[in-house]
Amino acid sequence: MKIHKIQNQYVTGVQKLDNSVNGNPKYKFLFEGGGVATTPSDAGWVHAFSQHTFFQKWVDITYHVTKSGKAILDSITLNKEKEMTKEYVININGICILEDEWENTEITITRNGISSVIEFDKSDIVETK
Repeated sequence: MKIHKIQNQYVTGVQKLDNSVNGNPKYKFLFEGGGVATTPSDAGWVHAFSQHTFFQKWVDITYHVTKSGKAILDSITLNKEKEMTKEYVININGICILEDEWENTEITITRNGISSVIEFDKSDIVETK
């Protein structure tokens, strides 16, 4: 079994799944860029956190992929160095989208090789020419 390691992964969602047949907790993690992984059934280390421990935080993970293609977490820890990094908020102005291109346009930002789509809709329009 090949173990994969990813550092500086941003957690965008944590979903509590049904407990295992033995009553142990299980979670599904959603990561920036679209990655999804679940905790294993009956893993003792899962008792050490809740849904909120890693939500909207930077983490380091190790995982393996099952034969069916499912990513199973082997470990997840807060990336304290990344959590202490300053975050800069920027406003982007002047992006023009033609009416016939509106439905097929997306704005993407790439940070450290990970791409994320910036959501927008018609309520974001500030001017029509």
